[in-house]
Amino acid sequence: MLVRKVKEQKMVGLGTAIKNFWAKYFTFSGVAQRSEYWFAILFVFLVGYLFILMAQFARMMIFIDLILVLFVATFIPFLSLAARRVYDIGWSAKWLWLLLIPGGLFVLFAYLLPMALAVSFMYYTPANEIYMLRCAWAFMGFAATSLVMFSLLSLPSKLKNNPYRK
Repeated sequence: MLVRKVKEQKMVGLGTAIKNFWAKYFTFSGVAQRSEYWFAILFVFLVGYLFILMAQFARMMIFIDLILVLFVATFIPFLSLAARRVYDIGWSAKWLWLLLIPGGLFVLFAYLLPMALAVSFMYYTPANEIYMLRCAWAFMGFAATSLVMFSLLSLPSKLKNNPYRK
């Protein structure tokens, strides 16, 4: 019986992952390894965190605007990277619609938080607890669905019988 070995993939480094992230801006075909996906997320997270720190220390709103620009500039590359990552797992890109769930819950949380804080600081009544509960439920839903998506995108590569791998 002849056993065919599948070659192991070499891990993509941080520099290569960042280069691929920007070079494959609109490339929704092909595959992306776990390391390529997580290094790109780490890079964008660190740049965003740096902008937040600079905004706090410099007290300048320009850095908050840079965070918005970073979000807009990385939205499509993240979608294409997530599509390639899902293809590497061996699944269809239709699974990316699940990303709307944590995204929608985060928007709901960001909408409810200022109202919940304003109401809780002005005066306390049992009816105002509803705002806090809605905010807490939106955050817990966001956290839970984000963990599920991170788990899905952390699955190992499917090297054999993967229809998306050339």
